[in-house]
Amino acid sequence: MGRADTTSVSVYHDRAEADDGLLHFGKSKDHRPDLRQYVQALGTLDPAGIPLVSETLNGNAGDPPMYLPVWRRMVKVIGHTEWLFVGDSKLHSAQNLAGRIGPSV
Repeated sequence: MGRADTTSVSVYHDRAEADDGLLHFGKSKDHRPDLRQYVQALGTLDPAGIPLVSETLNGNAGDPPMYLPVWRRMVKVIGHTEWLFVGDSKLHSAQNLAGRIGPSV
């Protein structure tokens, strides 16, 4: 079984010019909309919680777009598609269902 989840990481970053990198203002999980942030995704192999893949996303990115790339990277590491992929409710988004997470990689 593999699992994927994200967290936002707030940073104290004061940059005058526009930032096209990873640090953006977004919906802050730690209730700090005044700080820039990035989003970190982690795919693990359970039940041991062994980290397999990590994705760093823009601070204003939502969770649904990260599931399909994380699943694809985990398939490459594991070597096959015959395993259970677990995520929170955002895994079952229309965007992810259209990408058809499953054996047709």
